[in-house]
Amino acid sequence: MEVVQKSRGHSRGRSRGRSAERGRSKSREIVERARSKSRERLQRDGFNNVGGQLCSQETVALVQELVGEFDGNCDLDSLELVGEEIGDLGVEMLVPALQRSSALTMLDLSKNAIALRGIESLAGMLEKNTVLTELELKGNCIGVSGVERLAVALETNSTLQILGLKKNGVADLGVERLAQALESNSSLIVLDLRSNSITGEGVRRLSGAFQANITLEVLNLAGNTLQEEGAGWLAVLLEETKSLKVLMLKNCSLGEAGGNKLAAGLQKNATLTTLELQDNELGRGAVAIAEALVGTNTMEDLNLDNNAIDVHILSQLAPALGSCNSLSELSLSCNSIDDLGAQHLSKMVSSCFCSLKSLILRRNCLGDAAARTFARALEGLNVRETLQSLDLNANRIGDEGARCFLQALESYGGLSELNLGSNAVSEEVEDAVLKLIWQNRDRDCEARRQFDQIVDRCRLPSDLEGYDPSSGVVQL
Repeated sequence: MEVVQKSRGHSRGRSRGRSAERGRSKSREIVERARSKSRERLQRDGFNNVGGQLCSQETVALVQELVGEFDGNCDLDSLELVGEEIGDLGVEMLVPALQRSSALTMLDLSKNAIALRGIESLAGMLEKNTVLTELELKGNCIGVSGVERLAVALETNSTLQILGLKKNGVADLGVERLAQALESNSSLIVLDLRSNSITGEGVRRLSGAFQANITLEVLNLAGNTLQEEGAGWLAVLLEETKSLKVLMLKNCSLGEAGGNKLAAGLQKNATLTTLELQDNELGRGAVAIAEALVGTNTMEDLNLDNNAIDVHILSQLAPALGSCNSLSELSLSCNSIDDLGAQHLSKMVSSCFCSLKSLILRRNCLGDAAARTFARALEGLNVRETLQSLDLNANRIGDEGARCFLQALESYGGLSELNLGSNAVSEEVEDAVLKLIWQNRDRDCEARRQFDQIVDRCRLPSDLEGYDPSSGVVQL
């Protein structure tokens, strides 16, 4: 599921990621084996129109084989059955096997032509299930009636954490019913409502749920025409929420006025860490949002891609964002930012209040002069935990600009990622830049390895707070 997921503890996150990938791999093997067996059976029975779109006979055969495979793998913790067009009949056949499972935690039934009858079966399962934590249903035909039935199940279900409903015709009426369920639900963490014909009225109905709900952390409303009215109700939602950390609003037609209204809610919010606002034509509304974040200690990731941010707007935007002392990742791609705009951004990066670690500027109008400006800014940085990644992909930088980074990387070892792809940089110069980047990474890894060894010897990690691995010095 395409949602923002922050992992607390990198090693623990990697372990969960490997486990999830193993589960997905096993799921794919089981589905492919069931598909192969079902087609072999149909051919033996004299049904020759196999391949292409599944007809009813093929659907029945596939699900029957899948149920057998599923019952034979009682430890299967995830099932991805995507784009098989199993429909309501297939879901009704599959649900009894799902109910028997005590291990299944993730179920993906995207693009399966599931309508009301199939949703009724799934909802009935949810009312009894105490294991499933993730349900992905994007690209089906659920509609308002199906969402209403799911909402009833959510009122009693206490284990489901992630629900994906992208492109299901939820509409404002469906959102209203989900909002009522959220008032009593205490388990749902992620709700994906992308591209569901939701308007400002739907957001109004949803905002009321956040007075009572204290668990929902990720809300994705991308691809809905929320406009200025919706932005106003999102501001109310941001004031009311006690839990929301990630708000995704890509392509919601907010405009400058919508940006201004959203900013009013951000000023009173103390929970949000990630805000995605790409493709909204915010213009000067982006400045209002940045000013609302000044002095904040929660916002970490901000995406303002493709928002008509020119150099004049950037001259106000950059100083405000430079004062947002918790911001670690900023994306300003596709905004026609030129060499003069780079000067404003370099000042932002150099600000003593700026904690930015990643700056993404893909597909702008940055040339050699901009590269020179950024390189000089890097040379002036001496705090290791500042800028670590700079993405300048698909701009107008040539060898002259790229060479400026060579000297900067010699003096500033904190940059571990520099993307100069799709520019006018020769292979020779790009290789030289990449070599220095890898050397910086190696030095960083070696410093951290030595630090870990010191911690192991001392066994006093609480006494080592503030240690900078690049200094090679530990003060006990």
